[in-house]
Amino acid sequence: MSLGSALTRLLLLAVIPTLLLTAALVWQLLSAQRTALEDSIFQQTRALRHDIERETSRWKIAAETLARSAPVDRDDWRALHDQGLRAAAVHPGARVALIRRDGSQVFDTGRAFDEPLPPAFDPAGVFAAAPADLDPANGGVERSRTVNDGRWRELFMLGHGHFTGLFIDPIDGSPALAYREPVFGRDGALYALSVKFPPSMLNGVMRNTELSDDGIVTIVDSAGTVVARNSRNERTDFAVGRPSSGGMLEAALHRRDEVREGTSLEGEGVIVATSFSPQTGWTLGLGLPIGQAISRLESSLILWTVGVAGLFGIAVFGSRRIWREVGIPLQALAQNATAFERGEPLRFPVSRIREVREAGRAWELAIEADLGRRAQERLRLAAEARRAEIEQANREKDEVLAALGHELRNPLAAISNGVEVIGANAPPEPNLTAMINVLKRQTGHLGQLLDDMFDLARATFGKLEIRRSPIDLYKLAQQTLSAYDSRRGKIAQIELVGSSVWVEGDSTRLDQVIRNLVDNAIKSTTPKGHVILCVQPDDDQAILRVTDDGIGIAPDLLERVFIPFVQDDQKLDRARGGLGLGLALVRQIVDLHGGFVAISSPGVGHGASVIATIDRIDPPAAVESRAVPIDPPAMKILLVEDQPDLRESLKLLLEIMDLVDVRDVGSGAEALAILEHWQPNVALLDIGLPDIDGFDLGRRIRANARLSEVRLIAMTGFSENAHREEAAEAGFDAYLVKPVSRNKLAATLAEVTNRPEHSSSG
Repeated sequence: MSLGSALTRLLLLAVIPTLLLTAALVWQLLSAQRTALEDSIFQQTRALRHDIERETSRWKIAAETLARSAPVDRDDWRALHDQGLRAAAVHPGARVALIRRDGSQVFDTGRAFDEPLPPAFDPAGVFAAAPADLDPANGGVERSRTVNDGRWRELFMLGHGHFTGLFIDPIDGSPALAYREPVFGRDGALYALSVKFPPSMLNGVMRNTELSDDGIVTIVDSAGTVVARNSRNERTDFAVGRPSSGGMLEAALHRRDEVREGTSLEGEGVIVATSFSPQTGWTLGLGLPIGQAISRLESSLILWTVGVAGLFGIAVFGSRRIWREVGIPLQALAQNATAFERGEPLRFPVSRIREVREAGRAWELAIEADLGRRAQERLRLAAEARRAEIEQANREKDEVLAALGHELRNPLAAISNGVEVIGANAPPEPNLTAMINVLKRQTGHLGQLLDDMFDLARATFGKLEIRRSPIDLYKLAQQTLSAYDSRRGKIAQIELVGSSVWVEGDSTRLDQVIRNLVDNAIKSTTPKGHVILCVQPDDDQAILRVTDDGIGIAPDLLERVFIPFVQDDQKLDRARGGLGLGLALVRQIVDLHGGFVAISSPGVGHGASVIATIDRIDPPAAVESRAVPIDPPAMKILLVEDQPDLRESLKLLLEIMDLVDVRDVGSGAEALAILEHWQPNVALLDIGLPDIDGFDLGRRIRANARLSEVRLIAMTGFSENAHREEAAEAGFDAYLVKPVSRNKLAATLAEVTNRPEHSSSG
């Protein structure tokens, strides 16, 4: 027997008898507590029944009082109608009605006195019980009760007043309850005075009950139909008019006071106490979910469990302490010989036993050098694994960015196309034109915001590419500022100063730099303020400076403004908007151009100035440029797009451009089928198609000699350079990233159709 086995046997011999004895005691305690819980629920049920009876007595007294004051012999119904109105006003939601023996209604306070009213019951069927006919349109209330309530016979023949079960009010078709009192004339009971009230009036009484969060109070009539229900965790109006659950239904039919387990209308097991009210003929039930009831009984079990676990823990702790001091060290030392031969790590546990410590120290000195070598090998393997994880994370990040860009750009493109179509077909109404311009600007802003976000992500991971060419920075600034002309008077006044200066850079990226700097200045400046954009040479540098007289920047924020998502404190209205990406992206782009960017501000309220410097170059020799028509010629276009909204909006946009024949399909297979008998001039292809991706579809079209003259344009939500390169390899003539403006689309169509011949390089 090992030392561990001996300690385990000793522990079990001490603990098992204690567990059995305490379990029996706790079982008896739980049984007693359950009995006490059921008694408590039953007493609450009876108390609530008395509250309901006390509340309904007010309605009964009101009906009896009105019945005694009814002028039967004089037929002065208007006076009684007015009394009924006053009585109903005391009980909001209640109504008073007077009903003749033949079922016709003299009046109902819910309607004007002289207004025609439907009959309260069918006199032909009042003495014959009609079969139950559940009406789902009225929450399951029996339609037969609408006119043939069997208790009318009791009232007119025996002269007994009574509370009704749930019925459908013939006036407005809503579920209702009532107390009916006979009104006696010379020949006995000639009329019935009915005080009607909605079932919801009972909720006020039920809400005053000390009800747990999961408790359910249900009131059913003598037929077992739910007339009111109150549960704090569930919607209750769905239950009114439905047959009650099995336990409640049996208690209502047998008029029993009892406590039993049952099932709620939601199908949940409950402990329910029921109490029958002789006054109303209703049965009241208070249910508590079995799970909650058991949770109340678990406190004793928890205390017992904690106590036993504590004793058991002490015993385990003692045995484990002995095992750690003696058994584990001896076991480890015995295993070290085998581990050393195999080159496995050795273990030297701490022990208060002197001999164990000395043996462990001898092993440690003997193989210290070997352990060092093994540790270095583990570090090397861990570094390689970490490097592989980083590479996998980068690949997954690229895939997520591509998918996110695609999913965001598709709906934005559909919206942008729709705005263009509306703008082209809208009447020349100033307000409508203004709103269309607002939509165009905002969709453009959203598209640019997406570009900035993804560009910043690419730049952060070193994936942002710069395509350099000679650029006149001053002319580029003029082109960028032209986009702000339509907003003159609504934003700060923008002024461009300086002179021509040439740099070697990416015009698209430098346009982003200028636009972000100007946008930031506009957001920080009132419409009466000024923004100055200065472009000028300075020795071997090109200087780009944007200065504003706006809100300025606090000193503690100046060092952090180039960090992504860092912004100054904004009010809840976020009037200046933005995500804090603009300056971060500016720094990344300027760094890729080998330049430098800095920001300064005298302080809050004194404006700010941002300066970017890039190496300048000499102006290049003049190059003759070939003008490309802005508007495309009439042509036949095949549109392949799987998103229905985007496809429809883009087709409409193409049609308003007078392109003669536009045919659209939603998949690659449909596109290949239509190309068998029809040859377009241009094929606009989405890349992310459900069956054949756009790249493969383009390759199949290029492989067909009959379709060699078809120009291919990719129109997609994927903006990564890898996708652009694959499109070029597949033979596409142009690559457009959604959303695409009407002008951009028209210019691209004109460019590709005016080329002398197709270039296989794309």
